[in-house]
Amino acid sequence: MTKLSNKFSQLSKSSKIWIIVSVLIVLGAIFILIKAKKAEENLPTAKTYSITVSTLKLEKGKVSLTLPYLAQTQNDMDVNLASKIAARVDYVKNSGVFVKKGEIIAKLDATSIEANQKSIESQLAAAKTALKNLEATHKRTLELLAVKGASIEQSEMEESKIAELEAKVESLTQNLNDVTNTLTYAIIKAPVDGMISKNTVNVGDMIMPGQPVATISASSDYYLMLYVPSNLKVYNVFVQNKSYPAIPLNTTMNGLTAYRVNVEPGGMMTGERVEVNVEVFNGEGIKIPFDAILNRNNKSYVFVKENEKATPVEINIIQDGEDGAVISNNELVGKEIVVAKQDILLTLLSGASIKTEEK
Repeated sequence: MTKLSNKFSQLSKSSKIWIIVSVLIVLGAIFILIKAKKAEENLPTAKTYSITVSTLKLEKGKVSLTLPYLAQTQNDMDVNLASKIAARVDYVKNSGVFVKKGEIIAKLDATSIEANQKSIESQLAAAKTALKNLEATHKRTLELLAVKGASIEQSEMEESKIAELEAKVESLTQNLNDVTNTLTYAIIKAPVDGMISKNTVNVGDMIMPGQPVATISASSDYYLMLYVPSNLKVYNVFVQNKSYPAIPLNTTMNGLTAYRVNVEPGGMMTGERVEVNVEVFNGEGIKIPFDAILNRNNKSYVFVKENEKATPVEINIIQDGEDGAVISNNELVGKEIVVAKQDILLTLLSGASIKTEEK
């Protein structure tokens, strides 16, 4: 201690002042820390508040779940009319016109067909007359042959000519039927009630066999085509709040299973997209809202109310829909679960206390 005093006395005046100030600063800092610690110890304990939540008592019963989808309107009665003959267009209805079944859509120039028909009719009439006369002659020949007034050669020659004329009459009759049928193609009629949605020819156009003339969109027998994932079971389809059965077509498109939905007519158009609700679950089950489910690490949980605490319980989701999900946890029937937003459910994981919302 004496040595330190001697060394201190040997220091210059400024050094002594600096050492004294440093010591005072350190002592002041220690005093401030001690005072702050005492003040902190005297602070009141922070209050914890319970989180107000809604709860839902789980019950098992009849459940229906739906998902929104888009279906496409189709109609097998829609027709594309085409010409079956080569002719000039004399008349055609405009697009946008509603037509009834059997109404004339277009008329084609049939002058050449009619001329051919008359020519065949004349040939047929002549052949029938010749056949009738030859049959009468042959009848007399047979009578004369019986009394040896005619030769067998003459009789056989007449029979040969009769056979030729019969074949000619038969051929001309077939030709006349063909021409008569072809003549009907000159008038194109609507096979169904509907709207002429497309017109592809004009009056005066020369068209060939197979060339399109008009398209008719039928006014009835519409149905919806629905495509859903193959792992999704479809029970019914709701269209404008009406339920219709979904008929599986046992075919797929781009990996999606096809269903046909026969709907009541209601101003639909072919190719129109219609919003529908597909029923994906129908049966006994436990339904819970999505606000009751917390998803963490590919697992799903609900929070069961136990006094003032909420205990997380892992659940098994059978099927989810637009407004909730169905679970298979029968042990939760009769339990109250918390219904809240995801941030509140996450807070409950820390063990926060809860208070039931007053109803």
